[in-house]
Amino acid sequence: MLNWLVETLRSNPELAIFLAIGAGYWLGAIKFGSFSLGSVTGTLLAGILVGQFGIEISPHVKSVFFMLFLFAVGYGVGPQFVRGVAKDGLPQALFAVVICLLVLACVVTASVIAGYDPGFAAGLHAGSQTISASIGLATDAINGLDASAADKQAMANHIPVAYAVTYIWGTVGTGWILATLGPKLLRVDLAAECRRAEILVAAVGRPEMVQGDWIAEGATVIDVGINRIEVATPEGPKQRLVGDVDFDSAVQVAGAITPVPGGVGPMTIACLLANTLAAACAQHGIDPRSLEDAIRAPDTTAQGKES
Repeated sequence: MLNWLVETLRSNPELAIFLAIGAGYWLGAIKFGSFSLGSVTGTLLAGILVGQFGIEISPHVKSVFFMLFLFAVGYGVGPQFVRGVAKDGLPQALFAVVICLLVLACVVTASVIAGYDPGFAAGLHAGSQTISASIGLATDAINGLDASAADKQAMANHIPVAYAVTYIWGTVGTGWILATLGPKLLRVDLAAECRRAEILVAAVGRPEMVQGDWIAEGATVIDVGINRIEVATPEGPKQRLVGDVDFDSAVQVAGAITPVPGGVGPMTIACLLANTLAAACAQHGIDPRSLEDAIRAPDTTAQGKES
């Protein structure tokens, strides 16, 4: 059975691509408590597993799919990037330069100590920093090296392997450091800092992290987080949605608090609909205020029919 599957995938590599995507989405949706890999990381791991069957994918197909991935990322973050640069460009540019130099120094140091070749080093950089665009640059740089074709191919093959393995830490590890290790390194007491706030916005991605004794009496709490946890019921374990704030303890001291679900979600939907309407009006040259007047005006047509 396995031999038949392997031979089928080798004969039809397009099936291997869609198998990796489907399996990746399935892996990414699996919950480990409140943690899940996500579709991107799951697809990377599935691709590594499927790739062990020795399936040859056309270089043109690889390039097209990789370019589509980069396009989707750029298309998603492009508007925010342009607005950010236009609003406060110089400080952000300087900060980006500092971060790039620090990241490059860390990757080079780790690669030298571990004895990685350029392929593994490039994958380590791309995955740990979740910078997919650097894969294409690294591949071009490796192809320009003074080495044999076999060595270049081997180093190029090492890039996606290191990228897929370190991408998990690049996404999950960052959140863990910021939420757990970062405050200890900076000697910050999160609970004390939260108690100083009159308006507390929680968006850390950890279920019920903010407790009631973290909140000042009468403070306003906006819980942006949404997490699934498993709870025991008489019918068996079930999934329940909770926020980043322990609602039961927080509601005893907070002056106002948004529930999860039903809090920030409806507000977000309302804002998205308002922005969609504003964009449509701008595209068609319509004054949004005229729509408000039309909505508020009585329906004279309906009144005429009734009379």
